[in-house]
Amino acid sequence: MDAKKGAWTDELDRVLWSYRTTPREATNQTLFSLAYGMEAMAPAEVGSTSLRRTMLVQDTTLNTYMIMDRLEELEKERDKALLRIQNYQLAATKYYNKKVHNRHFDEGDLVL
Repeated sequence: MDAKKGAWTDELDRVLWSYRTTPREATNQTLFSLAYGMEAMAPAEVGSTSLRRTMLVQDTTLNTYMIMDRLEELEKERDKALLRIQNYQLAATKYYNKKVHNRHFDEGDLVL
């Protein structure tokens, strides 16, 4: 971003795309997949004949039903991601709090 200086808005789309399509450590999912129920397809992949592209159904009604079925399963995936986030946060809390020593202060104690 330093090289772009005032033209950072040109790079913003790429940065946001990378952020939204990178799996998070806590959930093991991408933000895009948690929102839409499927992984994002890169713009370069849309025009090429990749395995993923050829596996897509050409029938639009059948494709719509497949997407709707996937969206029903999405709530379960979001619940799993929430549990993973909570476990990740608990582990991080334990790690950072292991060096904390509780101290008791009475009224009138001098503290610095």
